[in-house]
Amino acid sequence: MIDAIGEIIKGIAIKLDSLFENVEIYTENVPQGLNTPCFFISCINHNTDLLLNETKIKETTFDITYMATENTSTPNAELDKVLGVISDGLLSITALDKTFKARNVEIQKFDKELHFIVSYNFIRLADKENSYMENLKKEVKANGWNGK
Repeated sequence: MIDAIGEIIKGIAIKLDSLFENVEIYTENVPQGLNTPCFFISCINHNTDLLLNETKIKETTFDITYMATENTSTPNAELDKVLGVISDGLLSITALDKTFKARNVEIQKFDKELHFIVSYNFIRLADKENSYMENLKKEVKANGWNGK
């Protein structure tokens, strides 16, 4: 099975890397003494709606955190500039050989951090091997009648 969440995180990281040169992007634990400015990408919510035939609609929400330059005297201006770039740049990403469109975008600013919270949805189709109705046989009997 493909790690869809990991692939979407990779797609976000690739897009961020194309938008911002020389900005570190973290997808796992942030090391002590990290260099700012930087991005941190994490999956914060994952929902699955089950449909017929084991088909699933998955909504995955990510928090893309930007940490401003450590000693900047204008952190709000820096966060606003980054927000302008990522609010357009992350409207679509490529992962799993597909284009994902952003949904439910929310922006939060705290101290020297910008949180760009976004959902990307995808559909996972059922495996073709699990076609349960193709070879179904049913035998019906009513009042002694054999309906074969």
